[in-house]
Amino acid sequence: MHGAYLLTPEYVTDSIAAGRWLDEDKYLADVVFQAGADKAREFLSGTSPSQSTSLLHGKKVAIYNGKRAGGAASTETYQVVRRICQELGGTLFHVSEADIVIVMNDEEASRPSGMKPSAIAVRKEWLFQTASCYELQDAAEHLVGRIGGGV
Repeated sequence: MHGAYLLTPEYVTDSIAAGRWLDEDKYLADVVFQAGADKAREFLSGTSPSQSTSLLHGKKVAIYNGKRAGGAASTETYQVVRRICQELGGTLFHVSEADIVIVMNDEEASRPSGMKPSAIAVRKEWLFQTASCYELQDAAEHLVGRIGGGV
């Protein structure tokens, strides 16, 4: 989310051999998160041709941890989701005020009660995919319950 360079191990060994840090662009690793890191770096440096605000900027986000005691996500997972929401520019709100509700329990079949009709409830995987690609993902395949508004 911060646009870190994801580099091959050769970057370090070649830099040591050269006696200085080499240009990162020649050593980019071909990994799942590389495209997202590139987009985040463009955004953070102000050179993104298609994005002028953070992904969740202006969005009211709630994290719903489930109504069944056994289905609640761990504190660690909750904190990770909370941090990702904030890093992507979302502002945390109560479920009743949110535009997007991140549902932590994968077994929840219905929207959390009290949500605005225009809000959407999505599984946490939507957030993880959005963060890893640094691009808002289509919420349709991650919706919980009936369709609300849009992202």
